[in-house]
Amino acid sequence: MGFGDESSLPLSSMAQTLPGTNRAGGTPGSTNSDPQVLLPQGPQSVDPGVIALLSIPRIGLVDAPIRERGVDGKGVMLIAPGYGVTHFLSSAPLGAGNAVLYGHDDIDGSVFANLAQLQPGDAITVVMPGVSQTYAVTNRTIVLPSAIEILAPTRDVRLTLFTCWPNKVDTKRVVITAVPLPKAPPVWREHARTSLDSGR
Repeated sequence: MGFGDESSLPLSSMAQTLPGTNRAGGTPGSTNSDPQVLLPQGPQSVDPGVIALLSIPRIGLVDAPIRERGVDGKGVMLIAPGYGVTHFLSSAPLGAGNAVLYGHDDIDGSVFANLAQLQPGDAITVVMPGVSQTYAVTNRTIVLPSAIEILAPTRDVRLTLFTCWPNKVDTKRVVITAVPLPKAPPVWREHARTSLDSGR
C-alpha cells in the first residue's frame, strides 16, 4: 500500500504502535548518521528532503531539520535517519490540525534527548519556506508505546511532539502538546511631523 492512501485509513491501520528503540524487544530505530542541515534560505533551498526547521530554545535545539515519513507494511511508524525530526506523513500538515513530530532521545544525535524538560509556556518555532510559526507548550504527558490516540486528528491547530522515555530505557513515550501563538499585529509608531504631512 502506498503512502498516498494512508490519510484515509482508520488510525489503527495507519500505525500499530509509536516508534522507538524499546530495549526489551521493540522495533529498533535507524542507526544511520546524518549531520544537521542548516538552511538559512528556507528548508527546500538546500535539502529537498527537509520540509521545515524546528527550534526549541529551552532545550537548546536550533534549526533541526524536519523530514516526512509514514508507516511500513506492518504499520510501524518510520523514523527519518540521523539527526533530525520526523513529521508523521499521515498526521496533519504543519500549521493545519494535529501535526505529529517525533525523534530519537538517545541515538542518532539524540535530537529529542531533553524533550521531557519542556514546561507549559515554552516556545517552539517551526520555519517553512516563507513562513515562521511559534507555538507555546500547553501539556506534557507520559504514555505507553501503544497510545496511538496521540496521532488522532484534531479540530484545532497544534503540534504533538514525542520521543522515547526515560533515556536509555525507552519503555514509555513523553508527549508534548503545543498550540500556535497569535501573530503580532503591525506596530504603528508616532513620528515627527514633516513637510510631507502638511502637504508642502
